Amino acid sequence: MIDLFDLLYVKEHVSKREEFYIETSTILSTYAGHTIFSLFLEYDEVYEQILQQFREQDFQDELNIQKKYVENGTLRRLYRILRLPTSDLGVEQTDIDYNCNICLKSKEETTEMGCDQFLDKC
Repeated sequence: MIDLFDLLYVKEHVSKREEFYIETSTILSTYAGHTIFSLFLEYDEVYEQILQQFREQDFQDELNIQKKYVENGTLRRLYRILRLPTSDLGVEQTDIDYNCNICLKSKEETTEMGCDQFLDKC
């Protein structure tokens, strides 16, 4: 379940430099094309908290439909989130030169603006 109040809670505690806890469902969810990693890109405290929380958890292997043990679903979801870019990083034009500094700079500005705008809406 996506809980925007969790995001506001994290944002508030990070700005006050207080301790906080992030629900696993919040870490694994997407919000308007963003993940918690893109929303809090500038805040190392969020990354450190996620790392600490996951280190403390024991992710048992799970049985799949073929009755074979596979890695935990939480870890699979986290891996997918970390490997895939957020939707605002998608390219709308097909003729973009990927080595063009102007094109890359405009995408960086769009990404940063998108994250800030999303958090300010909450």
